[in-house]
Amino acid sequence: MKRFCVRYWLSITLVSGAAVCILLIGFTPAGQRLAWVALNRLHGDSTVSADALHAAQSRLRQAVGDDELVLPLPDARIVIDKSERRLSLYDGERLIKTYRVGLGSHSEGDKQREGDRRTPTGNYHVCTRLKRSQYHLFLGLNYPNADDARIALSENHIGAELAAELERAEKNHKQPAWDTALGGAIGIHGGGCKYDWTLGCIALEDFAIEELWVSTRYWTPVRIEE
Repeated sequence: MKRFCVRYWLSITLVSGAAVCILLIGFTPAGQRLAWVALNRLHGDSTVSADALHAAQSRLRQAVGDDELVLPLPDARIVIDKSERRLSLYDGERLIKTYRVGLGSHSEGDKQREGDRRTPTGNYHVCTRLKRSQYHLFLGLNYPNADDARIALSENHIGAELAAELERAEKNHKQPAWDTALGGAIGIHGGGCKYDWTLGCIALEDFAIEELWVSTRYWTPVRIEE
């Protein structure tokens, strides 16, 4: 009986201690970001069917009046206007379609650090494509990129070693580190766009992210303007 009680109280202590640690971590910006990434990985949405993506292709072809529209677009690029809450999808200079977007909940200004809930501005690329995501589909952007690294280094927000690592990631078309003081895991995803609610991502309606998914490839350029 005594042995059982000791084991019982030891288990309660360990569980309580772990819960306290999780709560403490969750209240920090870095902890919030790690929790968000974990949710995307553990609670992914695997319901995006081939039929849904085929329907997205059909909608795009109907929108431009071109039944022969090649998808993914041969020269796809995305331009996001933060002030207008608008995403424009292009094939070269040809405008294919526009969408309303939601931004980070602190929508004004450029992203500078982890946890500031701002959407970055600049020239980025799609560095990862996740079909399992908490928010339907996820096109990850290579924030922080080489430009972000150089600015952060000049302002002493990061060191030279990390700045060089971020520059190498962009040069090699790789996903940059998403766990730095500058933040990360910024991307374009579903979940709705009626208001600014994200931690810095660009949110669309689910049908819209499906259309972007079938239109773009890995390393598609994405320009985000203030």
